[in-house]
Amino acid sequence: MPPRKSTRSAKGKQVEPEPAAAAAPPPPAPEEVEAELTTEQPAATTDMEEQEALQEGSGDAGLDLRERDDAPEAGSSSSSGAAAGVDLSERMNKLKELRKRMGESARANRQDVIAEVNAQRASARTLAKLERKRQQAEAMGEKARAAETGEDLERKKNWEYSIEDNERWDKKLARKERRADYSFTGLTSSTGLSDYDDVTRRKYKKDLDDFKPDLATYNKQREAALQSDALVASATGGEVGPVLDGNGLYRDANSFVYADHKPSEDQVDRMISKLNSDIDKRQKRSRKRDDDDQGDITWINEQNRQFNRKLSRYYDDVTRETRENFERGTAL
Repeated sequence: MPPRKSTRSAKGKQVEPEPAAAAAPPPPAPEEVEAELTTEQPAATTDMEEQEALQEGSGDAGLDLRERDDAPEAGSSSSSGAAAGVDLSERMNKLKELRKRMGESARANRQDVIAEVNAQRASARTLAKLERKRQQAEAMGEKARAAETGEDLERKKNWEYSIEDNERWDKKLARKERRADYSFTGLTSSTGLSDYDDVTRRKYKKDLDDFKPDLATYNKQREAALQSDALVASATGGEVGPVLDGNGLYRDANSFVYADHKPSEDQVDRMISKLNSDIDKRQKRSRKRDDDDQGDITWINEQNRQFNRKLSRYYDDVTRETRENFERGTAL
């Protein structure tokens, strides 16, 4: 039964009583309760089935929406993959082309380097030989033109030389002839028996021909030596002038000044080039030469072959007629 309400309020006011409630209906019988439960059960099951169907429908719709959303993404990924493949192939082709160009440039550079090295290998001897051939060709051309015109070529050339040039030329020819008067046997017509001292002297004379004095450096040293404070009067004119310091420029065995000379870089380079030239000549002279004899074999070993070559070099000119007579059989 519902609870009763008090007739008095908190402030002491009197409240009218409520009307009595209606009588409660009697409780249902157990058979009626079972019947109601059996009738209400299918309705609940139907409601649950409807909810599951709605959920399934919503799930299918979500899957459809996902598939629709994923379809453009798959298409875009496939298109991007194709574009990436095209870019990679283009890059590979470009890399191959660059490598090809690099190889061609490397080969061209190598060929240029080889050509430059071969051009630099032309030694001074080859260039001098070409220059001599050119001068000989020019001389032959002048001689041919002089023969056609009937002009005296020697007289024409002599007009270009002075007396000093002629004297220097005669001295050079005399020196050349004097040095050429030398045989491998050691006997010369001018000096007699030749020995190692004579060979050394000839080598020294030949080196002096290649030696060019540095007159500019000599003049500077001479000017430095003239900076002396000592003054003397000459015996003839009485003129006063500076005296050359013997210890500064012209030294002898009694000089106390030594080891103060410092050669320049040019002089050092000249000395190095001279030493290298001597070493090169010595190596070429002592190298083993190929056997280029095409005639009869007149030697029994290498030493005998070299000796025969020396004999031929020095005596072939004077024994040519005798050898020809022996070959013809008219020597006796």
